[in-house]
Amino acid sequence: RRAGDVLGAGIGPRDDHLLITRVDQGGLFAAWNEAHPDAQVRAGAKIIEVNGVHSSGNDIMSQCKLRVALQMKILQVSPVSLWDQQGAQVTLDRRAGDVLD
Repeated sequence: RRAGDVLGAGIGPRDDHLLITRVDQGGLFAAWNEAHPDAQVRAGAKIIEVNGVHSSGNDIMSQCKLRVALQMKILQVSPVSLWDQQGAQVTLDRRAGDVLD
């Protein structure tokens, strides 16, 4: 990360993570997405750790503001849509490894 680099995302702190609400053009996340099309960061992803800090969303956000290299652990949640018996759509959040019975 160099001076002037921006993450290029809408990020909001939650209790124990940061929630990515959007990914903007021209930021570091957009550059990552272009270089890694099979592992893109999208809205809805959760930043659960930055530079070893994982205690609270506010603490993680403080790390993101530092002008140092950022090592992030990001959990990409994939929504799954199902239809219930009455024909209403139900959306679930699924994490890798989750099993739907």
